[in-house]
Amino acid sequence: MPMMYAPDSTKAAVELLAAPKERLTQCTYNVTGFSFTPAQIAACIKQRIPSFEVSYKPDFRQQIANSWPASLDDSIARRDWGWQPSYTVERMTDDMLTVLRAKYGVYPGAEGRKAKEAAATSPVSPASQ
Repeated sequence: MPMMYAPDSTKAAVELLAAPKERLTQCTYNVTGFSFTPAQIAACIKQRIPSFEVSYKPDFRQQIANSWPASLDDSIARRDWGWQPSYTVERMTDDMLTVLRAKYGVYPGAEGRKAKEAAATSPVSPASQ
């Protein structure tokens, strides 16, 4: 299923607005990023966090996802204004984990919650300084 990481979506909008009008052949464009399966994103995370575990069970939303196109053609955006996504599933994973680490101090989850709680109650926690 075609996916796009939010920073690439913003990048596409900014680049389209900045593109020379004489190069644009239409008013609207498809832009794409990358595709991945749940198993692929889980494997990507596990490469970075070996203790990562996930389980999932598709529900009614899987039927909705199955009705979406398997790919989008963004060749006109690439031709007209040079669209090129910046993110791959690997780069997105790295960025998301960096953002989570910056926000929580550690990765979220059971281990992360325990570390955050311990830091909050520690007499030398940042909150008490």
